[in-house]
Amino acid sequence: MDNEVKGEGNHYTTEFRQLDPRLGRWFSVDPRAAEQPWQSPYCSMGNNPINLNDPLGDIEGGPEPTPEQLLWVGEYLAIFYPAYLAYYSPAHYRQLFLYARNLYGTSGEPFKKLSDDQMKSYYRNLYGVSGEVIFAASAMVSFFPYYRAVALPNMNEQKNGGKKHDVLVELTPNRSVIKRAKKGKTIRIGRSYVKYSAADMGITVNKADGTEYKMLEISETEKTKLYVEVKTINIGSINQLEKGFSQAISTAKSLKGKKNEYSVLVVDKDAYLALYEEYPDKVKALHTELEANGGKLLLKQNLTKDAKGNLDDMSSWINSCFENQCEKKVESQNNSNQEGNDEISE
Repeated sequence: MDNEVKGEGNHYTTEFRQLDPRLGRWFSVDPRAAEQPWQSPYCSMGNNPINLNDPLGDIEGGPEPTPEQLLWVGEYLAIFYPAYLAYYSPAHYRQLFLYARNLYGTSGEPFKKLSDDQMKSYYRNLYGVSGEVIFAASAMVSFFPYYRAVALPNMNEQKNGGKKHDVLVELTPNRSVIKRAKKGKTIRIGRSYVKYSAADMGITVNKADGTEYKMLEISETEKTKLYVEVKTINIGSINQLEKGFSQAISTAKSLKGKKNEYSVLVVDKDAYLALYEEYPDKVKALHTELEANGGKLLLKQNLTKDAKGNLDDMSSWINSCFENQCEKKVESQNNSNQEGNDEISE
């Protein structure tokens, strides 16, 4: 703060620029103006000084996460949510850190403030990925013991022939188990013997009205691939449901003629049924087109609820652990400084 220029409290000096808080304008151009072409380079705090800040004078909202902070998020996920590592890119680490800090942050080091639209965008993206992880985890056990399932994220569409699926589930048949099940014999699982039925094999998918029917038969001798589009949507999100059908239909068309490869659309059951009740003709038409191209619909109970729950838990823990870490860092630094002062005084 430079009180000699315009009086006490009327002039601020930061690392990059000087600000007149009465006008809400900087005296020079934003050094990172190219990152915000829609904004005046002299505008401060995005014209929203109540919710945003710019302590360095380079861009409103506060500092971006440091590499150390992003690494810390990765280490946290590796310990508590390892399944997410395969589905998270560095961009997701950044979004999760900022989302958590904006939602729960009260202390610790400064962080970039997000607008309401940014928070909504990060939220939709993060809980969408959370839904993909939840489905992938369930797929790993749903086909046991008949098939060994591997669920892989689609991180590179170009390497996957341009397919826009979220998760690829590869099912390798356990022939000995299938053979015993078809004969009605028991199967050893760990220390127990369980009797499975061959009728349990395959996938129970859904009709347009949500009722279940077993339609997708899985090969008992060869590997089967399921290209899955996961839509973790809220009740009323008809646009998101249409997008999901469109992507699943596109994938189904690309798989025509390929043996043991299917396109599957996974949607939260309650959200889907609510949309079917509100838009029956539109949903029926989409479902008909999906099945006409060989694709299937699979409804999952509590998919959206569980995805949101995971995201909320991760955000709360990441923020609280980070703030505790900062407090310990400050305490350690203060102790170090005090020890240095004691040595000097001696």
